[in-house]
Amino acid sequence: MEADWTQESLARAVNRVAKETGLSRTYDRTTVAHWLKGSQPRPPTERLIAEVLSRRLGRVITPEQAGLASTAQAGPQAGTAGFPPAGSRAAEHGEPDPLHDMAESFRPYEPEKAHVPPWQPGLESMADQMDAVSGTKHPEVAVLESAAQFYRVSYDAHGGEWLRGMLSDFLAGTVPGWMASARREAVRRELAAPCCKLTFLLAQMCADAGCHGAAQRHFTTAAQLAEAAGDQLMRAVVLRAMGTLAFSQGRRRSAMDYLEAGTSAVTSGDDARAVRAYLQAQLAVVHAADRNPAAALQALSTAERLAEATQAGDQLAHYPPAALSYQAAQVHTLLGQHARAADTLKRSLTLRPPQERRAIALTLAQRAALLVTLGHVDEACHVGHRLLDEYPHLQSRTLDCALRDLLQRLRPHGGLTTVRHVMERIQHPQQT
Repeated sequence: MEADWTQESLARAVNRVAKETGLSRTYDRTTVAHWLKGSQPRPPTERLIAEVLSRRLGRVITPEQAGLASTAQAGPQAGTAGFPPAGSRAAEHGEPDPLHDMAESFRPYEPEKAHVPPWQPGLESMADQMDAVSGTKHPEVAVLESAAQFYRVSYDAHGGEWLRGMLSDFLAGTVPGWMASARREAVRRELAAPCCKLTFLLAQMCADAGCHGAAQRHFTTAAQLAEAAGDQLMRAVVLRAMGTLAFSQGRRRSAMDYLEAGTSAVTSGDDARAVRAYLQAQLAVVHAADRNPAAALQALSTAERLAEATQAGDQLAHYPPAALSYQAAQVHTLLGQHARAADTLKRSLTLRPPQERRAIALTLAQRAALLVTLGHVDEACHVGHRLLDEYPHLQSRTLDCALRDLLQRLRPHGGLTTVRHVMERIQHPQQT
C-alpha cells in the first residue's frame, strides 16, 4: 500500500478526520480489512478515507482513486448562484430535505475543490446596473439586510451550532423564489448583495460547528453571489475566509492561493484599506506557520498600518482593533513568541465589545493555554474560570476543541487544587 500504513493506522486516521467534521467513528483494523475485501463504506466514510490518504501522500486522492465507488447521492443541480434550481422541492415549497442536509453537513473538507473561483463580472458595472432600478429599495432586499444583521449579532453572541439550521432554512425557503421572480437582472443583482452576506454567515456558522465540507460549499456560493452583485470587495472578504478554512484543514498552499487572489483583487483606494488589512493579517498567520518570520512580520505590519487608517463602520470599511490583535497573537504564537502573544490577547480582550461573546471565549481559551505554556498556571486558572462562565451561553465546536486543548495542557499540573477545580469545570461545563 503506497501510504505505508497498517490497517489499524488507517482506521485511527479515519476516526481522527471524522472527529474533525463532528462525527464519532470507532473503526478498527477489522473494519479496514472488510474495506480491503471490497465492502463499500457508507457515506460519508469514503470521503473521509480519501481525505486521510490525501494528507498522507501529499496529493489529492479521490474516493474513486482509492478504489471506493462513492455511494453518496449527488446533490441537486445548482440554481441561481448556487441556490436550489427553480422547480426543485426546496425552491418551490421552501422545504429543505433533512436527510440530504445531514449528509451534506458532515462531508469533510474537499481539497480537490480548493481552488479560487474566477471573477467574471458582466459587461456593465454594478453601479450601471443599479441605475436601471428605482431609488427605493425592494422590500425583499430590506428583509435580507435585516436578517443579515440579526444573524451576525446572534452568531457573535452564541456561536454557530444553534443558528446554522435556522439560517439554512431561511435561505432555502425564501431566496430561490425571490431570485426566480425578479424580472430584471438589476433586481437580481440588488438581491445578490445581502444574499452573499447571509451565505457567508452560514459558511462561518458551519465552520464553527465543525462542518468544514458544508462551510467550503457555502463559501463558494458566497463568492458566486459576490460576483453576481458585482462586489469585488466582498468577494475578497470571502476569499480570505476560504483561505482561513483551508489553513485550518492543514492546506497551507491552498490558503495562500486564496489570500493572494483576494489581495490582488482589491484596489489601493481608501475604501479598500480594511479589506486589505484583513487579508494581510491572515497572510501573516500563514507565513508564520511556514516558518517565514520576516514575511509574517512584514504582512502583520502592513495590516496594522492599513487598519489604523480605517474608520469604524461596516465590515468592509473597518477592521476592529480587537480582531487585528487576535490575529497578531496567532502570528506571535506560531513564531514561538508566547509571552508577547499572551499580552496581545489580553489587549484584544480589553477592546472587545461584551456582546461578542464567542470571540471573547476563544480569546480567553487561547490566552489560558499560552499562560500554561509560560508556567503561569494560577493566572491560567483564573482566565479559565472566566472562560467557563461564558461557555453555557455558546454552542461552538471550535470552542469545544479549545477547551479540550486546555484540559490536556492542565493535566500535568492536576495535583494543584486550583487546577483540579478548573479541570472539573471543563469536564462538566454545563453544570457549573
